[in-house]
Amino acid sequence: MNECHRDDYTGKCEKSCELYYIYSMISWREIPFVRLVVPFVLGIVLQDYLRLEWNPVAGLFFLTLFLVFAFYFSRAKLAFSGRYFFGLFLFIGLVLFGSILLFVRDDSHYPNHFKNFSLEHLQIGGRVVKLQTDEQFMKLTLKAEQASSPSEKWTKSCTGNLLVYFPVDASSSNVDRGDYLRIKSRIQPILENKNPHAFDFARYWHLKNLHYQTFPKEEEWSKVKGRNRPSLLNRANHIRKKLLKVLRVYLPTQNEFGVGAALILGEKSDLRPNIREAFAETGSMHILAVSGLHTGLVFLLVNFLLGFIYWKKRWWRWLKAIILLLSIWSFALVTGASPSVLRSATMFSFIIVGNAMSRAANIYNVLAASAFCLLIYEPQMLFEPGFQLSYLAVTGIVYFQPRIYKWWFISNKIGDYAWRLTSVSIAAQIMTLPLSLLYFHQFPLYFWLSGLVVIPAAVIILPLGFALFIVHAIPLLGWGVGQLLYGIIWLLNSIIFQINALPYGLVKGIWISGFVAFLLYLLIGSMMGFLETKKAKWLIAGLLIVNLVLVLNVFKKWGQLNQEEIVVYHLPKATLIDFIGGESAIVLSSDNLPEKKEQFAAANNRAYRGIKDARKCSLSDSILQLPNFYRNGNLIQFQGKKMAFVDPKHLPKQQKVKIDYLLVTQNAISSIEDISSYFDFEMLIFDGSNSNRKVKGWLKEAASHGIRAYYTGIDGALEIKKGHTNRATFLRPF
Repeated sequence: MNECHRDDYTGKCEKSCELYYIYSMISWREIPFVRLVVPFVLGIVLQDYLRLEWNPVAGLFFLTLFLVFAFYFSRAKLAFSGRYFFGLFLFIGLVLFGSILLFVRDDSHYPNHFKNFSLEHLQIGGRVVKLQTDEQFMKLTLKAEQASSPSEKWTKSCTGNLLVYFPVDASSSNVDRGDYLRIKSRIQPILENKNPHAFDFARYWHLKNLHYQTFPKEEEWSKVKGRNRPSLLNRANHIRKKLLKVLRVYLPTQNEFGVGAALILGEKSDLRPNIREAFAETGSMHILAVSGLHTGLVFLLVNFLLGFIYWKKRWWRWLKAIILLLSIWSFALVTGASPSVLRSATMFSFIIVGNAMSRAANIYNVLAASAFCLLIYEPQMLFEPGFQLSYLAVTGIVYFQPRIYKWWFISNKIGDYAWRLTSVSIAAQIMTLPLSLLYFHQFPLYFWLSGLVVIPAAVIILPLGFALFIVHAIPLLGWGVGQLLYGIIWLLNSIIFQINALPYGLVKGIWISGFVAFLLYLLIGSMMGFLETKKAKWLIAGLLIVNLVLVLNVFKKWGQLNQEEIVVYHLPKATLIDFIGGESAIVLSSDNLPEKKEQFAAANNRAYRGIKDARKCSLSDSILQLPNFYRNGNLIQFQGKKMAFVDPKHLPKQQKVKIDYLLVTQNAISSIEDISSYFDFEMLIFDGSNSNRKVKGWLKEAASHGIRAYYTGIDGALEIKKGHTNRATFLRPF
């Protein structure tokens, strides 16, 4: 242990001895990119939160200034304490770099972005850079190059990305990456989700540099011939399509083809919902996203084949490195260049180059370096759950897996291999658990069991897929490899379905806040501190964090048990209302509302509020009486609040009643003045089942009469919370 530095006069320690000891144990020279990526990531996060408006010239000036100061202090002959100035200026410079880079990458700030033209009357010409097809829509990203008036009186160069949805038909099936399209349809902003705690599509697409969308009809778009621009990604996509055709021949059933295409080529558009659900609920979805495991297998396979070639020449070492680099990056491009495969390809690239230079690479530095390079290329990638979970999983495996594996020694080789795989799954889950709960609100209890199946299966399926691509043209050999590949994928799917059918395999409806996720990572950090130092204070810190999480959960539970709220959701062409009391809810919805549509709008909010029992009734029902809830026709009383709704089946009669809220659905009124003669209300509510054009007219009329009106299509879902003043006695139906 390092000597304690004490002042000669005071006898006090100049530094915290233990922290100094821990700091000295870390060889920072081996992980320089860890020290660089932290402030760089901080700058990206701050820019996303603060939304600073950078002037590129001023930003470049300040960045250069701080880097010059950092360079000066790194070269100047200063006292050791003065070296901190180098770190300070470099830290600030990297924070600025991250902030400026994220701002610059968002092309909506550019003066020639197409949003600066009149979107109502605009024709966009651009190139297809991304494309994805499902059963109903073809979704593509169009990189705009030209904007013109519909009559083409003027044409100007422009920039910006446009999200385009085509119905799947004969015309759209001919669209491919690199094609130049001309679109004349109405362009509209991508709107945020208007329901509480629901998935925010606007932010999701914003982080992909997409802010506008359009839904052109067949006559509103055309493909311009002769303007195709081949690129490396387009060529890779063309190769992938050919390889998918090979898989389609030898994997004739949809479930097996979907899994094979996803696992081998990263094409997940053909995965059926039941397959997605089964793999997700068993914690195996990561195997269908081409990532480090797949890239590692490619690396090992090519490296194994090159091992048969032995030359002592120095240039062979570099030629081997080049072949390995070309192999993993070709695989990355053909499989779609997703964030997970880019991360793993970049990481393996650093390892390959390090080996060629005869330098051992520190895995933490390799991870940080790959993250640094990818975020320079696309800083928005930082906010993608896949990117975050990918790096956390690898970090967890590197740090925890060797320690977990030592807990149990198994002499049997099969048992030892199974325990090794299980320890990998546990290590990955430790680091990804908080984020998984934050993003997906569920936890698969049988992840360790599925890990024993999917990892060995992937190790077999991926090489078999490559072999099939090579020998498929040889009749007997191609058939044999194809049948073997089909059988293994069928067996994998069958086992995953069986694991998914086991009781108590999935804990759903878990809702934690970002702050609780942060506390859980502090808990993991305290675990790591204890493993490194064996000091009791790290255990105490961990216990304090656990207690804090439990206290927060008690307060949250108390709030859920005492909650009283009405939530009017926004659904296009539908009505959905939750009457929440404690951990139960009565759900009032349109007749025949699809379950998927309801869950998309309300499931997350119900999970957030801890709803365990939801009883459904439709608008066409008549009488329902429950504790604190009574409905008769279109009149509802809930926890002292009075509400009425008007739809084509429940029109008002000649009887004026007092209520708190009046909900208008399905364009059921002619005017505000007319409906006011039947109801005395505090607030008028319009939901998404009404025509947007008509509601805007009613809102103007309500404002002219001084009536409070609320439209979920503009203001989002309406949440009426406990504490509203009651105005009327119990209601009689009319």
